This record gives sequence, C-alpha cells and structure tokens, in this order.
Amino acid sequence: MLNKELIYVLLNWDQRGTSGENFDLDLMLLLLDINEKIISNENFIFFNNTVSKCKSIILEKQSDNGCEVEDEKIKIDLSTLKENVKFLDILITIHELEDKNFGQVKNAIVKLIDKNKIVLFEENLSEEYSSFNLCKLRLLKSEAGWEADGITPIRKKRLEDVISSYGIKIKKDN
Repeated sequence: MLNKELIYVLLNWDQRGTSGENFDLDLMLLLLDINEKIISNENFIFFNNTVSKCKSIILEKQSDNGCEVEDEKIKIDLSTLKENVKFLDILITIHELEDKNFGQVKNAIVKLIDKNKIVLFEENLSEEYSSFNLCKLRLLKSEAGWEADGITPIRKKRLEDVISSYGIKIKKDN
C-alpha cells in the first residue's frame, strides 16, 4: 500500500558498455478513469508535457544518456489527485524502440520511492524484462488507498498503438 502523499518514480540506467549508440529510456505517465481511459490529453505526462492538468504530476527530470544518479524522475502528489483518477499507468520505454530491448540496456531499474528516499517498489528491467522494449507500472486506487500493481510487459510494437489504446488523440503531421 502506498500510504504516502508524495512519491517519486525513478528510472535509472547505465550507458552502453559495448560499441554502438547509447540508449535513451523514457518515463511517461497517464492519469486514467474507471474505464482505464485517459481523462484528457493534458493528463498524458511525457517530455513534451511535463505537468498534469491538475498539477499533481510533474516530470521533474528527463535524460537521454543514462549518465546521472536519477536519469528520469516523476513526482506524484497522491493527495491532490482528482477523485475521478482511478489508475496511474507509468510507461517505461526505449526511445526509438524498434529492434531494441531492455536486455541490451545495462542496469535499467525503475523504482518508486517516498520523499525520504525509502524504496517502496523496485524492478530491474534489464534482467526481468530483457526481451521487451516497453513495460507498464500500474498504480491503482482502492478503498484502502493507492497501491502498485507491478510491472506488465507490453507486446505492441509501436508506442503510438499503446498510447492510442488509452483514448489519446495523436496529432498527425501532414
């Protein structure tokens, strides 16, 4: 149970130890209703939209090289989320994910921590999800409060397909 008001999602990884281009991992977060659909496009948090409409979710740190202590960081204030938010889906992906997987990334680790840096949840994607390039960490609201539902690998090949399955309207370039 996540009986904390303020939690953080951290995504860390190390640069490649072999030749080739470095990996860029990304965190995205979606505020979902009871039907598991996005409440509004403004509640899809990613590198081009870093604050949710209700200001409860902030993408505080975004990195493209895996060199830092905290490469990607999302702040979640559970106490200020609107009542209609029933799920928080956190997508973890490899930028330009075609022909890449977490097994190729060194030490790709996702964590939930509280404001005192106590680890509430941790998973090593490089080991546990080595054949995937896209995973979801779901937080769900129950009668007792918020809880982490664990990591689920996503088998879709295109990120656009995953995003549109939540009801997000993707703008197409002409």
